[in-house]
Amino acid sequence: MKKLKTLKGSTIQRDTKIGVGKRMGDCLYVHKNYTHLLDQDLYQAAKAYASQPFDIVKINTGQRRVSFIASPNWDSAPEPTVGASELVYPHSGSVLEYAERGMIYHHKWLFVGDDYSGFDVEESYERSRKWLSLPDVDMNRIGQKTYWEKEVIWRMNK
Repeated sequence: MKKLKTLKGSTIQRDTKIGVGKRMGDCLYVHKNYTHLLDQDLYQAAKAYASQPFDIVKINTGQRRVSFIASPNWDSAPEPTVGASELVYPHSGSVLEYAERGMIYHHKWLFVGDDYSGFDVEESYERSRKWLSLPDVDMNRIGQKTYWEKEVIWRMNK
């Protein structure tokens, strides 16, 4: 299994339980092509309420809720846009809609398997390796598109 380390020693790897996906606490992010690997009871119950096209699914097992997230440039951008989303609480049928908020995804190779054909998975992995080696990157702000473009991209291209 592919693994990377941050400069502080944290491991970056696909979810160890299902072999694909970006795990952050109780949340797991996967591309829509890999939803068959998720908890099907929770995913299918939530999907019944989703009404918008989506590329990414964020499943929160702790709070038993699912987000369906558009990412219009998923296959074409190295750090794709986090687009509009629907947050579904399947136990109540509540759906909250969110507009795009200027955020991006990192390590998109985590969201998919090596078999994914929409982008070069190995190239995405190498890009993660490259920017993780940069010193003084504010990991609390890297998801903000403006910070990423002004502070990280130019340093990677030096």
